[in-house]
Amino acid sequence: MMKHTWIYITLVFIGMCCAEIEAQSFWFGPKVGATLGIQRWNNFERQPLFAGHGAFFIETVDEDKTLGSLYAQLGLHQRGSATRSFINSWDNVLVPGLRFVFNNISLQVGAKKFMNDKFYYLIGVRGEYTVSTNLEELNERFVSPSFPQPESVRPLVAGITGGAGYQFEISELYGAGIEFTVNPDFYNNYYTPAIPNIISPITGNSITLPETSIRNTTLEVTLVLRFLRKVEYY
Repeated sequence: MMKHTWIYITLVFIGMCCAEIEAQSFWFGPKVGATLGIQRWNNFERQPLFAGHGAFFIETVDEDKTLGSLYAQLGLHQRGSATRSFINSWDNVLVPGLRFVFNNISLQVGAKKFMNDKFYYLIGVRGEYTVSTNLEELNERFVSPSFPQPESVRPLVAGITGGAGYQFEISELYGAGIEFTVNPDFYNNYYTPAIPNIISPITGNSITLPETSIRNTTLEVTLVLRFLRKVEYY
């Protein structure tokens, strides 16, 4: 059901793009950049993950840069966190640095408001679907119920995006820019309830593993290439 919902949303997005192409001039192009991923596990923030992202966008044309513009984009964004080194309390051994990576397809719609002919700020909303993680690989390396389990990933999440950017035109039909955004999620990307009656390999006693909830926030810096599809009426 969730997968069908995401496919439907994607088809609607493509349909909007096609309608926009037929209707008026618009900017379009790729976005690519670096990501600093932060995850809150229960009430504790993990160390940041250094990753990347890419997207394709379309945007209405505001020739005077007074009213602002509307945009939509579809892309792949890496969310997650990392540990540089820690003691695995389950096995009581020192574990080297690990990366917890959630690969999310993200559909975002929003608006840009220009402060002058080059600087702007933006606000948008996002819906995301987790297509893959590296949790299964980690669980193969470290057989421990204290690690996040792949089956407890919540694939559908939503969030908000806010930021600012600088753009310029190279010619009438080409341009470029750079954006800085903050992307907090509204919902947990992972949740598992408390697990009782687990036998500790250290003490041999029965213990209860606490519930685990994981929520993403990412900081992104993005290079934008802009191409104008110009429609002229005679």
